[in-house]
Amino acid sequence: MPTPATAAVSIDTLESVFSEMDTIGVKYGLGAKAQYLDIDPSKIPAIDCSGFVRYAIYKATNGKLTLPDGSQAQREWCEKSPLRKLADYSDVQAGTQRSLYVAFIKPWTNGCQAVGHVWFVTKLDADDTPDTMESHGGVGVDSRRWDYLTLKRQVYSCYEIPVV
Repeated sequence: MPTPATAAVSIDTLESVFSEMDTIGVKYGLGAKAQYLDIDPSKIPAIDCSGFVRYAIYKATNGKLTLPDGSQAQREWCEKSPLRKLADYSDVQAGTQRSLYVAFIKPWTNGCQAVGHVWFVTKLDADDTPDTMESHGGVGVDSRRWDYLTLKRQVYSCYEIPVV
């Protein structure tokens, strides 16, 4: 499996995949995954948070990067990778250029219960307020402000992802 340093993410492709899934209304389903990573987004009726992150990264690296399945396995993968870990989640708003981050909520930590969460945070430029790209319970593929109270309160770790 290539490391993130050798598989930069096309943020344009990632945003396109997210936009298509959001527009067609892909729902959230606990444990739901894309049947195949090369499947068209319109063929995915439901997806959970880690399934969305895994699928979107695969698409946005043109198949060069396949993350493990499950938010905690993805967090552990990031911990072992050369990705830059942010000192504080609020650092996602400090960038002056187009940026991409992946953030995690760890089960049984910071008030979280048994199920964790993973999501992307994007920032377009210095004047942009960061937003999420995620699949979350009760909604599905959706975007929220980066500082949505539950995310900000329960975030465990956040990593910057190289982009092209």
